[in-house]
Amino acid sequence: MGFGARLAAWFFGRSPRERRLLMLGVGCAAVVLVGTAVVAVHDDLTGARARLRAKERELEHVRHLAGLLDGQSGTPTDETPLLSRMQSVADSIVGREQIASMAPSSGSPSAEGVVEERVAVRIVGISLPDLVRLLYAIEGESVALDRTELRKHTDEPGRFDLALDVVEVRSSR
Repeated sequence: MGFGARLAAWFFGRSPRERRLLMLGVGCAAVVLVGTAVVAVHDDLTGARARLRAKERELEHVRHLAGLLDGQSGTPTDETPLLSRMQSVADSIVGREQIASMAPSSGSPSAEGVVEERVAVRIVGISLPDLVRLLYAIEGESVALDRTELRKHTDEPGRFDLALDVVEVRSSR
């Protein structure tokens, strides 16, 4: 005789009142189990939605920053070299220990009397709030960003490596 047959024999060996109480107990246990499963699934979905909204906000913020970086141009406000201005901006926000390199390059004057001055900036381990402050500060310098590269640290999700090519066009006269 198998387990199911023994259980059925035991169950039907009970009085009608005991069978009703057993059925009520099994029904309550089933409701509790189903309710627990529903609450667990609901909590998982709520958490997943919250993570998705956070990722969407982060993506929107990065898109906003990318939009700020595209097509920036302007005229310089003073005659301070671009390298000095970028060095002071980066020093004030991230400090010298995070600045990996700053390489200046200047072109020769064109036929129109315009000189293009460039600085390649590389910063390691910058946090997202510092990155935003740095980009706003660079935007305030009236320069254009020719190239921007941002890499996320895999071991430290809150840190990034940033490479920028900052360009300024000046009149050689």
